[in-house]
Amino acid sequence: SVTLSWTPDNDRWVIGAVPIKPADVGPPPDAGVCSTGEFFSDGFESGDLSAWTGLTAGTGDTVGAVTERAIAGTYSLKANVDNVPNAQARVFKDFAAQTTISATVYIFLDPAFSISNNVEVMYFTTPGQVLAAHIKNDMTLNLWNEFALENYSTATTISTGEWHTLEMQAVINGTSSEARLWFDGNLEIQQTGIDLRSEEHTSELQSQFRI
Repeated sequence: SVTLSWTPDNDRWVIGAVPIKPADVGPPPDAGVCSTGEFFSDGFESGDLSAWTGLTAGTGDTVGAVTERAIAGTYSLKANVDNVPNAQARVFKDFAAQTTISATVYIFLDPAFSISNNVEVMYFTTPGQVLAAHIKNDMTLNLWNEFALENYSTATTISTGEWHTLEMQAVINGTSSEARLWFDGNLEIQQTGIDLRSEEHTSELQSQFRI
């Protein structure tokens, strides 16, 4: 987008251009085996939700392992929700206390997917909610800081009918906390120096991962 101009005083000159890309913060690495043991050793390949701590589903909502569409292997998790306010269909996993946690999910939105409000796709809790990733009604993404009641947004939109990668990270350190969201490997949201929880509560942090 830069227009170059010059006034040479002879015919002995050359010009060159080099694209410079700002350094990015890469997604958190795949942890593989976590501190509490191997997390999901086979994804959903057991055909059930036994790797998860539990599930919740509101009236008219369903969640379970299905074979109709998977990014790898045979099974994936499918959630169906109706238009009733506060509808939910999710699975969750409990962890031991953490001060830094990262989670990666692969998400596929049905081509007919449409919303009139926010859809929560994953969050960390203590058990009170700390940080949540949403798809907004305009199909953009945001992080919601429940503790400080702050919203962090990106103009990037998520499309339907194809697989995408969402990665969320929370660093719990009082008013020096951090929150990040990657979309398809690109850092879309980065907030530092925020308040996710008071420092005296970090030792009590219990994290839940929900999709």
